[in-house]
Amino acid sequence: MSRTYNPVREIVRLTGPRWTNPIKPPPFGHALVLEPAAGPPILVRPGEPVPRPRIGNYSRYYVVDMCAYRLGFEVRLPSSDPSFSFDTSVNFTCAVLDPVQVATRGVHDLAEQVRLSTIRDLRQTAGRFDILHLHAAEAELNDLLDGYHAGPMIEVGSFTVQLGTGEEIHEQVRKHRLSRLAHEHMVGIVDGGPRSIAAAELHTAGGDPTSYLDRLERADQREKQHALDVLGALGGGSEPTFTKSERMRLLERSFGLPSSGEEPRRLARRPRLTSAIATSADGDTPAAEHGQNGTQRPSRVRFSGEDGSGARNEAGPDSRR
Repeated sequence: MSRTYNPVREIVRLTGPRWTNPIKPPPFGHALVLEPAAGPPILVRPGEPVPRPRIGNYSRYYVVDMCAYRLGFEVRLPSSDPSFSFDTSVNFTCAVLDPVQVATRGVHDLAEQVRLSTIRDLRQTAGRFDILHLHAAEAELNDLLDGYHAGPMIEVGSFTVQLGTGEEIHEQVRKHRLSRLAHEHMVGIVDGGPRSIAAAELHTAGGDPTSYLDRLERADQREKQHALDVLGALGGGSEPTFTKSERMRLLERSFGLPSSGEEPRRLARRPRLTSAIATSADGDTPAAEHGQNGTQRPSRVRFSGEDGSGARNEAGPDSRR
C-alpha cells in the first residue's frame, strides 16, 4: 500500500482552431505542457502567456501539478536471516521539477517511481542486519536516504524509514523480555533473604499476614514431624556417639531442648535405704521392719545413736527391754 498521486491532472486532445475556447494559462502551482504536431513540447508556467492559444497547431496539452506532497510506500525488506523480513514504511516529500518529462514519459505514480529507484539500495542495506537488530537497521536506512537524489525529473526529501518485525515476532520478544524482567526481580527478592521474601509475600497479599503466618506454621509442623521420623529411625539403645550427638542437635533445633552434646540422663531412683532413713526421721518405723502380727521384727545390725560411739551391736529380740 502506498500514499501517492498522479501529477498529470489533465490531458486534453485538440483538433482544429479554437476560436471560442482558447487554451488558458495554467493555475498557480501547475504547469502547462503543449504538444505540437511537429517539434518539441512547449512549457508554459503560471503567469506566462500561451503562444497562439486559438490557432496554434497543437495535438494535445497536459496540466501538470508541481506542488510538494507527502508520499510514502510500504515494502518488506529481507533481514540477514532469509526466514524473517522487516515490515518497512518509507515516507518522504515529493514535487515535480520537470513537467515536460513527467508528461511525455507518462509518469502517473510518483511514489512508485521513488520506490523503484530506491528498492535495490534498501534491500542491500537491510540484509546486513538481524531481525532483532531493528533499531540499528532503521538508523542505517534513514542515513542511506538522507542524501538521496531522484534525478532531474522530481525532487524528493525528508525521508523517514520505519521498520517493524511483525506481530508474531514482536509478541515473542515481548514475552521473553517480560519473563527476564520477572526473573531478575525474583532474583533480587531471593538475594534479600527471608525478610525480603516475607515483604514480597505480604505485598502480594495486600498487607494481610494470614497466608504468611499459615505458611510458617505449616513449615514448622513439617520440620517437627520430620525430626520425629528421624528420631524414630535412629531409635535408642547402644548407638555410636556421633549418632547420639546428631540426635541431640536435632532435638535442640526442632523442639528447643538445650543441647549439651550428651544424651539426657534418666532420673535415678531414690535408694531404699535413703527412703527408710527419711521415714524414720519423721518418727515412724518402716513397715518392712514389722512382722505379720504387728510385732517388731528383730534387726540384725543397729547403730547406737545415744552415746555416738557408733559401736556395732548385735542383739536378739529381748535386747530392747
